[in-house]
Amino acid sequence: MQRLEGRVTQKIAMGDMLAYVPDHRNMHYWPIDAEKFQEKPLPSLKGQPFRIAHAPNHPHFKGTRFLQAAVAKLQEEGHDVELIMIQGVPNERVIELFESCHIIADQFVAGFHGYTALEAMALGRPVLCFLRGPDMAIDPETCPIINATPDTLYSVLKSCVTSQIDLELVGISSRAYVERYYTLPAIAAQLGHLYCETASFPEHLRSKISDRVSELEISLERSEFLLSPSQAFKSDRV
Repeated sequence: MQRLEGRVTQKIAMGDMLAYVPDHRNMHYWPIDAEKFQEKPLPSLKGQPFRIAHAPNHPHFKGTRFLQAAVAKLQEEGHDVELIMIQGVPNERVIELFESCHIIADQFVAGFHGYTALEAMALGRPVLCFLRGPDMAIDPETCPIINATPDTLYSVLKSCVTSQIDLELVGISSRAYVERYYTLPAIAAQLGHLYCETASFPEHLRSKISDRVSELEISLERSEFLLSPSQAFKSDRV
């Protein structure tokens, strides 16, 4: 990190990497082309099990064991729940399986969501994940990710299975959240703010970038009215 001093105008980090980058700017810079993902309603539960998708590339670090234990306990209690484990298949197949499920379980150890969660949210699917704190979300007030720690995972998941949480609303808000904060125009606007505030550009160039950022943000505001109150950081009160 010392070798970067004097060579960069700003260091950026997000999520679980915040702890490793001193003097950082908290910036969620993962873009997603939302137009490639078609939002679809949740599958019907009539005569069908409640389906949970989980796509761990590294099960130990995703906390897969905690999810499996919670699902097994629900099944022992008589709940019709099915855990769909997704590994070693192309992304197109992952998306198909996500579309067939009612909720997507991301990770329960690192304390931050992955790129897979954004793809699930773009499909209008609720995401269950451990978020360590408000810094783990761009907008904690409207972040629709359903927060669950290893200790609360069973109770939170049971609330989803028994319809105590409105998963349809969470799914709609998830798509809106991605549109507002993670689309290509949204990330471009974030980068524009970064450049204007840290790059010491000539005034004519800074003004040009600022004007373009304003145009992008006006186009993004249409998603804001769809964002519902957050499910994140509230799992202990479910």
